[in-house]
Amino acid sequence: MEKPNLLKDKKLALKVAKGTIFCWTAIIAADGSYKEEEFNGLSQLAEGKDYIQQNMDKNTIKKIFNEAIEILKNYGLDELCSRIKFIFREIDMNIRSHIFYTCLHLACIDRDLANKEIQILQKIYRALHIDSDAVFRLTMLFIQSEFAKNE
Repeated sequence: MEKPNLLKDKKLALKVAKGTIFCWTAIIAADGSYKEEEFNGLSQLAEGKDYIQQNMDKNTIKKIFNEAIEILKNYGLDELCSRIKFIFREIDMNIRSHIFYTCLHLACIDRDLANKEIQILQKIYRALHIDSDAVFRLTMLFIQSEFAKNE
């Protein structure tokens, strides 16, 4: 079976981009609030993802980010994770794994992984239907890449 190409399938790219922004927003808002500079950091991260950059401008990213914030405020993290689960239900495992890897990166960007962020990462990997063995492998890859940066 051929791997999905997010750069050729615009509908798939938009779906994955929205789900990715929902995942990232859950991480950013782990402390119950968010600052404008956190959105700016999310925007910079999005600029590095071709499937987002080629399909959305900053205003669209901001709109999806605000939608996720409203879901968190009005219904909570479990509802946002339900929507993440729905968005990614038919998406290839390699893509879902990549999204989780970017969530690890975002959660650790301040070199501190709070208990709340760990709990959110657990909910996200479950929503993405990633098994614990795959999560362990992705976490080890992330740690290796971080050590490599510091050598």
